[in-house]
Amino acid sequence: MINNKNIGKLVYDNMDKKIKYPIGFLESLIINLNTKEMQVNIIVEQNEYLSEDEFLNLLSLLENEYSNIARLDGKRPVLIDKYYNRKLIGILIERKFITKSKEEKNK
Repeated sequence: MINNKNIGKLVYDNMDKKIKYPIGFLESLIINLNTKEMQVNIIVEQNEYLSEDEFLNLLSLLENEYSNIARLDGKRPVLIDKYYNRKLIGILIERKFITKSKEEKNK
């Protein structure tokens, strides 16, 4: 399995993201990636192959606002407005984990 950040990045950079990978491999990879963007992109790219439980499990491996989403506790986590997060939000709506998304206005 993947057991350090350098190997994680090499695997991420060279993997074919259009094929299904075993859940254990994905868990190990996500834990050993350096950036949220790479972590979220793995989940987004593997979405079509993941069951609901697998999707939530991978999301829970991420810190803070992402793991809060996986708890499905009714709270409204705020995600930074980045392309990879917009893709994730689309999947969350599609999977009916959230009903809508809105931009937070500056206070």
